[in-house]
Amino acid sequence: FTGEGIYYALQSGTLAAEHIVAGKIDRYPAAHAGLYRSRLWINQLARWAVTHPRAGIALLRVMGAFPAALTFLVNRVNESPHMLQTAD
Repeated sequence: FTGEGIYYALQSGTLAAEHIVAGKIDRYPAAHAGLYRSRLWINQLARWAVTHPRAGIALLRVMGAFPAALTFLVNRVNESPHMLQTAD
């Protein structure tokens, strides 16, 4: 949705390779989940807003009354994926 799919695909492949080489493939699912943990909810919210445009617009209008909440969401969307932490 935001064009970050390539980053996550490459990162998932890198994690898989690292876990295979280290002989710790059983730890890969946790590491992979950690890649998305801090962004999953914002991606789900964005998907919901796109698939339910009237409700999404209404939500944005309500959030207009709460600038701090809107600023928080904007900052989360614009956050660099390189700042995300993954599990070992």
